[in-house]
Amino acid sequence: MPRTTPRSAAVALAILLPLGLLVPLASLHAEGAPAASGAAVAASATASPGTGAAASASASASSLAAKRPPLFSEDLPPPEKSPMPKAAEWKTATAFRFNHGLRSTCDAERVREWVRLICHETGTIIAPLAGPTEGFVGNVLSPSRAMPVPNYHLIIFPVRRGERRLIEVHPGAVGGYDDTLWVGQSWYLSSQWNEGEEPILTAQNR
Repeated sequence: MPRTTPRSAAVALAILLPLGLLVPLASLHAEGAPAASGAAVAASATASPGTGAAASASASASSLAAKRPPLFSEDLPPPEKSPMPKAAEWKTATAFRFNHGLRSTCDAERVREWVRLICHETGTIIAPLAGPTEGFVGNVLSPSRAMPVPNYHLIIFPVRRGERRLIEVHPGAVGGYDDTLWVGQSWYLSSQWNEGEEPILTAQNR
């Protein structure tokens, strides 16, 4: 048998030791690969809820838009003039929305070309400032004789082709002995239906 000297043992150790270390290192890398793949899957799974949330938000927005009342222009009335609806007809009125600015305290509804607003706030002056006055109604109402202070008002007018109108609503409070204390700021209702265009209804402060 060949004799092993300290020098030859050192040389063999120098050669084999690195090779021995390569085996566990390679093994570790091999075991780490699936772990990285699992981490990617976890990251993908983490991202999925975010995508789902975005889809859910989009669906909610679409649902909300679907529940919004239509604009007046989305269901145009016949071109012929019609008489003011009777009380029974208003019970089947259709809700609609203004193009811009109607207060959240007001509900808008319509029968054919006739518009009715019920605003749950005080109002002491409701007056047409411009345009035709045919069919205009502006009433300040109280719920009962037991509560004489008005707490809502009613506005009715037709929206017809070729007509434009401007209505002022001045909020106020009624004091004792029929005295009136003016408060708040006037706001205005505007409707216009120019020939060849769509009707536009807006509300704005002074």
